[in-house]
Order: sequence, then C-alpha cells, then structure tokens
Amino acid sequence: MKRFLVFMQVLMLVSGLNAQTINYSYCGYKASEEPIPHAGVKAVVQPVFGDATLSIQAAIDYVSSLPVGEDGLRGAVLLEKGTYVMSGGLKIAASGVVLRGCGEKTILLGTGDDRTTMIRIAGRLDRKAGPVWKLADSLPAGAIQLKIQGHPFKPGDCLRITRRGTQEWIDRMDMNDFGGESKYIGWKPGDDHGRPGDVDVHWDRTVTAVEGDVLTLDAPLTCDIAVNEGSISSYEWPGRITDVGVEDLHLVSLYDERYPKDENHRWMAIEIDNMRDGWVTRVISEHFAGSSVIIADNASRVTVEGCRNLSPVSELGGQRRNAFFTMGGQTLFLRCYSEEGMHDFSTGRNTPGPTAFVQCQAVRPNHISGTIDSWATGVLFEDFRTDGVLAMSNRGQDGMGAGYTAAYSTLWNCQAEMIACTLTPTAPNWAYGAKGQTVGNVEFQPAKDYGLFESQLKQRTGHGLLQAEAMADASDNMTADGITADMYTIWEGMLKSQIQVIPQKMHLQDGVLVRDGKILTGRSRGITWWNGSLRERYTVTAGSCITRYAPGRVGNGFTDDLDEMTDNMVASHTLVTNHHYGLWYDRRRDDHERIRRMDGCVWPPFYEQPFARSGEGSAFDGLSKYDLTRWNVWYWNRLKKYADLADQKGLVLYHQHYFQHNIIEAGAHWADCPWRSANNINETGFPEPVPYANDKRVYMAEQFYDVTDTTRFRLYRNYIRKSLEEFADNGSVIHFIGEEFTGPLHFVQFWLDVIAEWEAETGRHPLIALSTTKDVQDAILADPARAAVVDIIDIKYWNPSGNGMYYAPPGGVSLAPRQYQRLRGNPFVVKSESTVTGKGDFVYETVADYHNRFPEKAILYSAMSGNQWAPFMAGASLCSLPSRLPEHFLETVSEMHPMESTDRCWIMGKPGTGYVAYPLKGEVTLDLSKDKTTYTAQWLSLRGGEPVSEPFTVKGGKNIVLPSEGILWLYR
Repeated sequence: MKRFLVFMQVLMLVSGLNAQTINYSYCGYKASEEPIPHAGVKAVVQPVFGDATLSIQAAIDYVSSLPVGEDGLRGAVLLEKGTYVMSGGLKIAASGVVLRGCGEKTILLGTGDDRTTMIRIAGRLDRKAGPVWKLADSLPAGAIQLKIQGHPFKPGDCLRITRRGTQEWIDRMDMNDFGGESKYIGWKPGDDHGRPGDVDVHWDRTVTAVEGDVLTLDAPLTCDIAVNEGSISSYEWPGRITDVGVEDLHLVSLYDERYPKDENHRWMAIEIDNMRDGWVTRVISEHFAGSSVIIADNASRVTVEGCRNLSPVSELGGQRRNAFFTMGGQTLFLRCYSEEGMHDFSTGRNTPGPTAFVQCQAVRPNHISGTIDSWATGVLFEDFRTDGVLAMSNRGQDGMGAGYTAAYSTLWNCQAEMIACTLTPTAPNWAYGAKGQTVGNVEFQPAKDYGLFESQLKQRTGHGLLQAEAMADASDNMTADGITADMYTIWEGMLKSQIQVIPQKMHLQDGVLVRDGKILTGRSRGITWWNGSLRERYTVTAGSCITRYAPGRVGNGFTDDLDEMTDNMVASHTLVTNHHYGLWYDRRRDDHERIRRMDGCVWPPFYEQPFARSGEGSAFDGLSKYDLTRWNVWYWNRLKKYADLADQKGLVLYHQHYFQHNIIEAGAHWADCPWRSANNINETGFPEPVPYANDKRVYMAEQFYDVTDTTRFRLYRNYIRKSLEEFADNGSVIHFIGEEFTGPLHFVQFWLDVIAEWEAETGRHPLIALSTTKDVQDAILADPARAAVVDIIDIKYWNPSGNGMYYAPPGGVSLAPRQYQRLRGNPFVVKSESTVTGKGDFVYETVADYHNRFPEKAILYSAMSGNQWAPFMAGASLCSLPSRLPEHFLETVSEMHPMESTDRCWIMGKPGTGYVAYPLKGEVTLDLSKDKTTYTAQWLSLRGGEPVSEPFTVKGGKNIVLPSEGILWLYR
C-alpha cells in the first residue's frame, strides 16, 4: 500500500494533477455566468380561508400560459405575507415561471397525512437521442474539448456524453462484489441487451465551437475517459423546462406531534426534475421527512442559495433527511444550513460534475454528508462546517454497494469531527485545510487563504459569486414590480372545476362483469414486489408497482406516475393490476439473509407496507416497529388513486388482502414481515426466535391462519375492514383473500364472515372473489351463507390439465403454489368425469360447469394467461381477448350466454341479439332454426380480433354451415 501511495503521489506530480485540474465554477444557474434574474410579478395571491392549493396552482397555471419574454421569463407569482394552508401540492411545468413569497412571513402549511410533495418543478422526460458517435482520443479529467472524426455537430447542439464503466475498469477498481452473499450488488457493466452499467456517467453539454473534428464544450468533463469508454450523441428535449425559480418562502409540514418519528406527512419540500437553469433561493423548510431540495439526475445548472432545513421529522433511516441532495449536473449549493439530517448535504449515484457545496453548514447530523453513492465526479465541498462526518470514501456494501463514491473531487478548508478523503485506484481526490480528525489514503494538504470556487469563477468570468437579491416585504415591492389590482384576480379563470363525471361502475349482469354496457377485456399483470434498485440498469426495465416508493424520484422503476401508468395500460390493452403488499420493505433483505440489520439505513426503492411505523423499538430492518392499528396513509392513498383512475379509464384493481409468500418457504420472507412479533408493538404472538427449519426455511402458515388467537383475530378483522372501507366508493376493485393463497378453509370462512359483517353494517356490497384451492372453494360454495358473500369464482390455484384430469392440490397444508408445482404428481392430480381429451375443451367444460351451477356469479379463469377464448366462450369474465375487437362486439356479447356447443365450434348468443361462434375445426355450424332474425355477420381475426371480411347477411330459421374464416360474429 505504501508503494502504491508513493506511486500515485509521483503520478500526480508528473501529470500536474491537483485540485485545479477540475474547474468547479461551472456550477449553478447559467453556469454562474449570469446573475439569477428578477421576474416581474404577473399574478398575486393573498391568504384565503381554507385550502389555498387550487388558488396558488391557478396563479401558476395562469403565468405558465403567458408568452416567454426575451429574457426567458414569463413572470412571477407573488404570495403575500400570511399563512397558506395546503392540502395538496404545487407543480410548475412550464419555463420562465417563478414562485415568490415575502420571506419567513409567507408560510405554506402542508396539511394532511400523505407524502405529497409541496412544490414540484418538472418538465417532461421526452428526450430523443440521435446516433451514437465514438471518441477519437482518450480524454483527461477536466477536458473541455473532444475529438470525433467525421462528426455532424455544430455550435448550439446539445450533447449527452457518456463514460461507461467497463468490466476492465471495474476489475481495476476491485468493485465486482462486496463479499458474503452480496455479489448481486457489486458494480456491473452494461451488457449486450442494451442495459446500462451501474457506474455509467452522463454529462449534459452544449457545443460552443467546432474546428474540424474538435468540439469545444460549454463546461468541462469531470472524469478521465478512455477511447473505449466514451460515446456522444446529440439530443432533442422539447419537454425540458428552463428558467424556473422558487424564492423567499417558508414551507412547513404538519405532523402528528404524538409521534416524534411520524412519517404520515410531507416528505419532500421541493423536487426538481427535467429542468435546466433554475434556482431555489432563501427557502426555509421545516419538519419535512425527506429533503428540503432534491435535484434529480435529469436536472442541471441549478443554484440553491441561502436555504435552511429545520427540525426534520421522520425515522432515522435511509432516504430520510437528505436535506440538500443532488443527482443532477452542475448544481451549486451556496450558504445553506441544515440540522438533524441523515445526509444533510450529499450527492447521489454517478452524479456528473462539477457540483459544489460552498459555505454550507450541517448541525447535529445523524449520519454523514458528502458523496454517499457510487462514483460522483468533480464534487467540491468548500468552507463546509459540520459537527459530524464529511466523507468522500469507499463505502463498500453500504448504499446498495456504493463502493468508491468520489473521483476528481476536493475538500477545501472544511471542518468536521471527522473528514474522510480516499484516493481511488484509478483517480485522485484532494483535501486542503481539513480541520478535524482525518482518515483516508490521500495526503491532507495545508489550508488555503482563498476560496477555490470564487477564484476559479473570477479567472473564468471576471466576476465573483453572483448572489440573488433578497425579496423585501410585499408592500415594499408594489411599485417596483408594477403590481396592479387585476393581478389579484386575473388568474381565477384558471381554477379547475371540481365537478366530476362519475363513471358507471363495473357490475355483475347475469353472471358476467360489465361496465358501460360492455364486457371488459385485456391482459392482467402483477406488480414488482421484492427486488429493485435505483440504478439505471434496473430502472430501464423495471415493472410497475402502485405502492413502490423512491423518495423524490418519479418514473419507471421509481415512484410510478399513476396517471402515466394507467394511460400506458389502456394503450397496451392491459386491463387488470393484481396488487398485494410487498415481500419486504428494505432492499438489503434482497440478499435473503435472516439477520437483524445493524441500523435503519434501508435501501430504496421501498415496497411500502399497509401499516405505519410506531416510532418505538427497532424492527429487524432497523427502523422502528410497526403499529398494526395505524395505517401508512401514503400506501392506501396510492391504491385509492389508482382505483379512482381505474374507474375513469375502465381498468380493474385486484386487491389482494394478504400475501402468503411472507409466511412460508425461505425464512427471509418472514424476517421483515410486519406481522412478525419482533417487527410490531401489537403482541401478535408468533414465536421468537423464529423456528427456522435447518436455519433456512420457515413454516408459519398454521400459526398465521389461526384466528383463535384473540389478538390476531382483532388485528386481522380491523385490517380486512380497512381494505373494504378504502374502496367503498369504487367500482373497479375486486377483493381477494390473498396472493398465492393455499390456506385452510377456516381462514377463508373467517375472512368472509368479516366481510359479511361489514356489509350488514354499511349496506355496501363490494365485489368479492373466491380464489383458493379447489377443495376450499367447493366447500365455501356448498355453504349457503358464505357462498352468498361471494360474487366471483376465480379458478387459479387448480386447473384442468387434460385427459379428464384436474391438478388440484389441497388447501391448508403449508405449501406455496410453486412448492406444489415442484411436487406435482399423483397426490395432486384428480380424475374427473369428463370425457374430453384436449386441454382447451376441458377448460371450456370446467368454466361452463361452474357458470351453469352458479349463474349469478362471475367466473374468472386466472390459471391461464394469454389468449382466453376457451374460458370466455364458456362464460368467464375479464378474459384477455385480442385487442382489436370492435367496440360493438364488446357491447353485444355482454348480453349473450354460452349455448350448447358442437365438436366443431363453441357458441354463445342470445336470440334476437346475436351470436359468436369460435371454430374448433374447419367450419362453423350454427343452429338458427328457432331464430328467424336476419343478422349482419362478419368474420373476425382469431389473433387480432379485427374484421377480416366485409359485412354480409345471415338469415335465421335454419342451420348455418360456413367454412371457417375466423370467428363468426352475428349482430343486429
């Protein structure tokens, strides 16, 4: 190691590497080359009685509708002194809009117990990249020119420059894995399937000059790039916004003072995404659980100046209290203050520099400030003060395998209890004037008597730091800003109407689920429920999850945008989301260990649980224990919002009350489960320590389903009733007992009894599905009282397997569906009386049998995915039929019923309305001898559902025999 350090120090001297290698002064609004502008007031809002959210948003929307001036601004919304109660959040989605208050006396008071962000600044992520070009030469850190042979670029082009973390480089860094069972979190390179690497860095730059093959950029690159590591592409980004600011406000999140670690309140004060050139100045944030200002990776050139984060309220854990946090490029935090944070001032994964924290202070921190995630480059902490730890180091496994967190970064005249600065195997970091205990393999240099950022800025631009002018009292600015009387009312026309069109609810009609006079058809999908990462290689392919939470991050793989999610479902012919709570909250548990975690530094994204934390004790994930009598309001509000959108857009929510995966199979499934006695304050009575089988497996089903325990009985009953109450006004929700459920009869009886009790008390009748093993299902249906509660029979955990045999494992034997599958054989295969041989025919026969025996109930056939013509023709609902079926087809078949079929086709119909005949062999036969109606007929594609023939006429009163050209549809 000593030889290595000497070698690196010699290398630094020979190559001239020092802190001045990177010019950090390109941070902030307009790269700190221009002062933050003052936008003229265009709308004024006064405090109102009651909720002010709509009024302020209306003023923002009004200013957003104005034309952009030559200075890039539309104007400012001025909030006068006073308190503005806000039950919702504000969004600025247009360029040139400023939200301004009058300092500490303009208070935005966030009420409610949801996590709604107070102010979100965000354009659209509609960036479209051009062709990818390769570097002609390697680049050193700090390069502001690059060479590309034969390029098409010109001045003004926007570029996305990427440095890939190759396997060769990861090997040199020794970051492949972190030991133990954690290899899955080692750094990974990109692959041939188009997935990006874990440590790819992306810079957003503009071409300022072109000379032959050489491009000059508007800001330096902050890491060395070998020829085989670099690529460049131009882009267009019409939805990105610019010149947006928030000024002189006091944001306060109300919380439940009975719970000092309450998290049922606002998490984020200000989020910034998909924006370039913006600012947040002199904003106070008080009591927020997450961040005062969080800058996402698609934002750049943002100045955060003179802001304060006060008295945060949350658990002490991961993704909490990251007061001033950036993943964006060229961000500047100047003279900001934070107290009692976790990571008060910090950068995220692969933050593309330069990034600067200048003259900031963290007081009474609970964890470190600094570079907290992998490979941030070009980061400066200057004149930073904290009574905690300031670190640029190798965090190893922490932070989902952060490893080395910084390169080409500098600590300049900083003071902390401990300062950590680490030299990486391939790139330097520097520390000058460190005051406090020091650690790291770099040489800590003496203090400098000048400011690095200021001196670099003066050398580059001729001026020093450009401080935004403070806003004075509103009354002192009436004349200066030309405020007129109409500015108090001109925005009122933008107030959104609260009148809502209530859509028709999905309902049972003669044993079929219909809505707006049509059957519902489309694919079903589950959710992501156990693994995840905020790394780009994961998020680009991540599935959706209604209740997944990545604080401050919105989009695919993060916190899903539910409006966007449901729009995509409609566009992709996806009808159903099958939702259940996640397997565990903390991604550290993805290693399937069963141990207690040493602290609450949980890894996101979080799969939120239905219950709130108590603030007491320590669960196995290191956060406080759950209170099973208090609700995680964010979780339930997310489900409720999805259900409301489903009502509007014709979608469906399968709400699984329980999730059996937690209680059997791998012991890690139970380790963090909220129901586990060690993880809650409610004395659930499950054994501790857990009786793991062979220190690996767990079998908690028998105890979990035991409702003779009075505590569990009361908790389960309360939870089931909550599940019903939450969606009492929605018509898109179907309630199921639980995902992967193979539990015993008595628990299903208990579940239905609680539902019946709630229905009797409230007079409401939600849609209840019976989805269990066949023996339990048949026993419930043979019980008149409990069968009356059931609206829908779901064939899922058993199925006809062909040759007259059923695959029908028994319930209540503590085996999961996939465990049954592994044991699939004679014990679980039951002979039926059927004589059909084909599986499709047997599926048809099975569904038809239940449809005929229980004509008032809908049938689902969830045991089969893909094209579901067989169960549909037998009378099943919510089948995945082809996406291009005519709308009139969906209307007419809602009135039809399965009819006696032949060996040549399945038939459904209603005399006088129409018929559908699905061919099994080469022709379609249809007996219309008793129906003399004349019908219009069309052939529909078997695969796509679209018409494949011109309409023709079929006259009734006789048998019809036609050579098959697809599905025959007769209608009037």
